[in-house]
Amino acid sequence: MTRYYLDEHSTDLDALQERLRSTDLISSQEPFKYRHAGNLATIGRNAAVVDPGWLRLKGRLAWWFWGVVHIFFLINARAATLVMVQWFWAYLTRKRGARLITGPSR
Repeated sequence: MTRYYLDEHSTDLDALQERLRSTDLISSQEPFKYRHAGNLATIGRNAAVVDPGWLRLKGRLAWWFWGVVHIFFLINARAATLVMVQWFWAYLTRKRGARLITGPSR
């Protein structure tokens, strides 16, 4: 049984590789090139470090930079607006929002 399983699936793998080669999906793609965008890290309230390569910041200015960059990369304007309001409220009240992951009620 094991021999049959190995023979059957190696044939499937060979067929799949041949199909990919024939449709030119593998060779038509550009090779992946990694581009390091830098480092951003929050340390605490009003403290962060920023090092994108061309600039180094720390402290309160870096913390603001970190917040702006993270909001900029959110999916859409509605999500960005919601996050800005939530962060602003949390900053003013010094309270964290509820970070709960709950399942369906039983």
